[in-house]
Amino acid sequence: MVERSPFKLLQKAQLAEALSQLILIFSGHNIHLLASGSPGDRVRGVIRKILKLVQSDSPRTDSAKPQKLSEADQAKVDAFLERGVNSVERKPFRPLFLIFLLMAVVAGFSLLSQGVARWAGIY
Repeated sequence: MVERSPFKLLQKAQLAEALSQLILIFSGHNIHLLASGSPGDRVRGVIRKILKLVQSDSPRTDSAKPQKLSEADQAKVDAFLERGVNSVERKPFRPLFLIFLLMAVVAGFSLLSQGVARWAGIY
């Protein structure tokens, strides 16, 4: 479970406030913010604040290294993958084939229904 520090919550609240200011500037409903400077200066300031908050919130560790499992955990994962439904090798899922198959079935039923309607003398 990830613990959330009050500092991170404060940063997220500041980020949300900066984003709402930016949205208000672009929508033109925030006249008092626009009066304090030119719209471009205000937008740049808000964007700088957002970038500063996002960069300070990012972790400083090397996230490029993948987390490795311990030997015992890896053995459990391997054993699970070799049991039951997970042991069967399957073809990769092909969504385009499924879409084309669905289109063919719908077209087939449409032609069948038109044929039945012509045969019955309705169409």
